[in-house]
Amino acid sequence: MAIVPLQWPDKRPGDRAYWQLGWSDQLGLEDPADTIATVSWVVPAGITRVTAGKIAKDATSKIALIWLEGGTAGQSYAFVCTITTANGITLERGVNLFVRAA
Repeated sequence: MAIVPLQWPDKRPGDRAYWQLGWSDQLGLEDPADTIATVSWVVPAGITRVTAGKIAKDATSKIALIWLEGGTAGQSYAFVCTITTANGITLERGVNLFVRAA
């Protein structure tokens, strides 16, 4: 069974903003206290990653974050986010982003 990538809301080429992926639905299945230890992103050519990381809230970290800018209007970009949890579990998720005209 193929996993269907998620879809972020569209952006414009001039936007410089962050997008995020929540992992709460998968983290904590075995250990409710498990959190994201590391985050890595595969970023396609044609769009710029400004920075990436994780969001910590209430002493938990279950959201991966990426700041993006640029892109070409009319293009769709496919990203892959890989996290490793504090318990050593590695998870991967795909997400698409469409760049619309300004």
